[in-house]
Amino acid sequence: MRLRKVAVAVSCMCALSACSWNRAEVVLAPSNKVAADSTTRDNALVNLTLEPIQAEPSTLPATTLSDLRDQYHALMPMVETLTEQPSTELAWQGELSQDIRNRLADIEMLLAEEAQAEGTTQPADGNYYTVAIEAYEALLATEQSAATPLSPLAKENVLYQLARAYALQGDDQQAVQYSKRLLKQFPHSDFAGELYFREGEYHYNNGNYPAAITAYEKVLQAKGEVTYAYALENDTFYAMSAYMKAWSHFKLEQYSRSIDAFITMLEATLATQTYAQAHKPIDELGLSEQKLVEDALSMTALMFRSQGSADAIVDYFRFAGEKPFTYLVYDTLAQKLLDDSQYRDSARVYLAFAQEYPLHESAIDSFIKHIDVYIIGDFPSDVLPAKQRFIEAYGINGPHWQGFTAEQFTRATPYLEQYLQELAQFEHSLGQQSIAALTELQAEATVDAERQTYLIETRDQAYALAERWYREFIATFGPGEKVADTQFFLAESLYEIGRYAAAVAEYEAFAYTFIDHPQASDAAYTALLSLTELAKEPASLALNDQASAMAFTPLQRSQARFLQYFGDDPRANKIGMSLAQSLFDAQQYLDAMTWAQWLLARDIEPDAQQTARLVLAQSQFEVEDYAAAQGNYQILLTLLNSQDPLHGELTDKLAATFYQQAQQALASAPVQSDPSMPISPERAQALRSAVSQLLQVIEQTPSSAIAVNAQYDAASYLMLLSDWQPAIDLLVDFEQRYPQHELTRSIPERLIVAYENSQQWLAASARLITLWQSDKASEKGREALYLAAEYADKAGAVDIALPHFRTYAHSYPSPLAQANAARYTLSEYYRESGEDSKRRFWLNKLIEADAQAGSERSNRSRYLAAMASSVFADDAFYAFKRIQLTLPLQDSIQQKRDAMQAVIKANQNIIDYKVAEFTTKAGYRLADAYASLAQALYDSERPEGLDALALEQYDILLEEQAYPFEEQAIAIHESNAQRSWQGLYDEWVAQSFAALARLMPAQYNKQEQQTEVDYGEF
Repeated sequence: MRLRKVAVAVSCMCALSACSWNRAEVVLAPSNKVAADSTTRDNALVNLTLEPIQAEPSTLPATTLSDLRDQYHALMPMVETLTEQPSTELAWQGELSQDIRNRLADIEMLLAEEAQAEGTTQPADGNYYTVAIEAYEALLATEQSAATPLSPLAKENVLYQLARAYALQGDDQQAVQYSKRLLKQFPHSDFAGELYFREGEYHYNNGNYPAAITAYEKVLQAKGEVTYAYALENDTFYAMSAYMKAWSHFKLEQYSRSIDAFITMLEATLATQTYAQAHKPIDELGLSEQKLVEDALSMTALMFRSQGSADAIVDYFRFAGEKPFTYLVYDTLAQKLLDDSQYRDSARVYLAFAQEYPLHESAIDSFIKHIDVYIIGDFPSDVLPAKQRFIEAYGINGPHWQGFTAEQFTRATPYLEQYLQELAQFEHSLGQQSIAALTELQAEATVDAERQTYLIETRDQAYALAERWYREFIATFGPGEKVADTQFFLAESLYEIGRYAAAVAEYEAFAYTFIDHPQASDAAYTALLSLTELAKEPASLALNDQASAMAFTPLQRSQARFLQYFGDDPRANKIGMSLAQSLFDAQQYLDAMTWAQWLLARDIEPDAQQTARLVLAQSQFEVEDYAAAQGNYQILLTLLNSQDPLHGELTDKLAATFYQQAQQALASAPVQSDPSMPISPERAQALRSAVSQLLQVIEQTPSSAIAVNAQYDAASYLMLLSDWQPAIDLLVDFEQRYPQHELTRSIPERLIVAYENSQQWLAASARLITLWQSDKASEKGREALYLAAEYADKAGAVDIALPHFRTYAHSYPSPLAQANAARYTLSEYYRESGEDSKRRFWLNKLIEADAQAGSERSNRSRYLAAMASSVFADDAFYAFKRIQLTLPLQDSIQQKRDAMQAVIKANQNIIDYKVAEFTTKAGYRLADAYASLAQALYDSERPEGLDALALEQYDILLEEQAYPFEEQAIAIHESNAQRSWQGLYDEWVAQSFAALARLMPAQYNKQEQQTEVDYGEF
């Protein structure tokens, strides 16, 4: 181990000037103090009046350590003499004495080291350091009695040198004691690292490994906050402490901690201060450091091996983080396993490194080594999977391809080229063997189903892998001559497995790459034939259907390519026809049109011309070029016999062109957002154009399937244009022409609308009756019957309207409003015809309906009930008026009173409805009834045989009987008249005022007097 040496001054002059190499403090005489007398000045070492002198360089003679020691010894008497002088002038002489003794001890230490190193002049006891130790201990012993104690730096140096001297002399225990003493007094000493290390060495050599670990740990902690590079440069004990700490843990079987310590030692030893290197190269270290690093790597590998090899080392560095030398640890472990013939474990370690650090500069080498280990260990079943892993990691489809540096790319590609070819050829060969085995198996009388399944699975897997590796090789190294054979092998393998579509693609790649080859067109045509057969397979058809919506199918693309490159080939017309037809079938209409026109421009057979034109017309129709399609359809129809099955289909297509042109016309003027607004001129013109096209359908293709819709739509558009009669004619014709068609069911309603708008009320009524008869129980049927009655009424056809209203009133009591309207209309019809009993039947229905209305009761129902009740009140009043008071009076007056009660009840019912119009009439009628009763009493027949006095008394009696009725009449008239105060003044209120004028002229028959005023009089 290295020992720290102390430099010693080589000149006596250094001692005289009091300079100290061991960092002792120096106190100089005050420079500004002048001596008090001449004697003192003469003795002073400092003369302040010295003249400037010329200093010339000179060379001191070499002085040995022995001579230097002797010179110091000679100097000591003078220093001791000075020490006895008063301290007023030389305050530093005590320190100078200690400093010289310290230097003498250091010189003795150096002399002992020289003697020990040279092996000369060995003392009798064999202890070279006895004199130095005694000198240092004498310094410590005299420190307390000295005038000036040792400075801290001097004392630190003395303690350090004692510890060092004892250690060199082999007295480790005494060395440790002085070390502890120094560290106790100077815990932050620069010697701390060395002393803790020596303490650790002491404990380690004595087998006290825990104590040794503690000491070594203090060295590491002391430098814990500086970089490893700094620690290595400034403290040689840092790396050694980590190394010995690792061994101490190892002795205690603390392997994880031992690994940590070895890693720390490697970090310190291999640390570099430049970014150009991941770590310091081992061969640049000293031999001793190389040995320590190799030992640390070896021991670390040994312990990782004991903990599980690959798994252990991966887990460790995942937790601790990658180190610049991580690869060295992996490589050492893998190499040790390989040396011990543990091939699989060694390969796993190499692989683990490559997988953990795939872009490390050594990752590819590590991967290759793991493959080589399998080869060395003779594990052929593991070699190919290992090569496959390499390709999957570093191949063009791998995750690390994009991250390659130029150097890594150069390193990897030779292996990729080799491994891809090996893997592809192996799998291809295996697939061929499986096919051969299957053929032999199927030739046997009894087929082993289990073996057959195995062979099929093996075959499919082998060919799939062969394709994978062939394609990756092409992707990695193509395009170019290097991949030509591989591309051929790929096509062969695909063909052998029955994957014809993929095989064709590879064959075509050959054909169209070498276009001038004599067999190029035949190769391309053979590919077409294969694709034609392939397209018949269900799976391929599904693929073609999926591709048709986006691009050409493989067959179409190949056909187009053939026509592009080999258009002069005799087979081109046939291929073009197939292509045009297939493009149309695949809904690639623009492309189908292109190739159909290409064919029509060539010299082709009539049948081919017809097919090409049909494809063109159909495609034009599909791309909504209906005008162009119309022309081609008309040409085709002239070429076809009417009995040809295609004639009917093309007729429908021609009709569809007219129909679609109508739709385009409509689309040119969008529907207005507000349907309540009148149709704009642009929209009206679009509708007329559409109608014109639809009428072409009816005229030119009446037998077409679309003629039905065309006629129906034309009628609809005419209705939108309010061309009611043409619309009606088309609808009626449609109804007669297509009685069973589903659209015919909507014709009656549309005709009703047309009849309504053209005011053909009876026709609308008849259609509504038909609608009602077909669905009487529905709300729609109910409304139809009511509308039919209304329209007949509008037409003035009472004979038609009356039975409809009557049927409605009897059949649909709800909703009340329409039922009452029907009842009222019926009562009016019967009023006009003078059929009073029938009228009163329906009037009574109005009264009953209001009484039973419940939540449906409304102001209208009350009004109609009041009106009907008023008619019946009129009847009661009329019956009351007809009864005359005749003798015997008590009989006739009873009839009169009963009739009067009927009048009162009838009119009171009217008043209860609270309908003003009929309430005033009822009030007037009641008052008139009371007045009529009073007058009837006055006018009643007198008994015969009464004398004048008796007659007078009889009259007085009648007046008394009549007076209350007359008063009642006046009161009711007044009540009725007072309604005018609330703003209600009508015919019956006026008549009440007139009656009051007759009955009470003094109050109600006053004449208004008017006086003209002349404002000039004022």
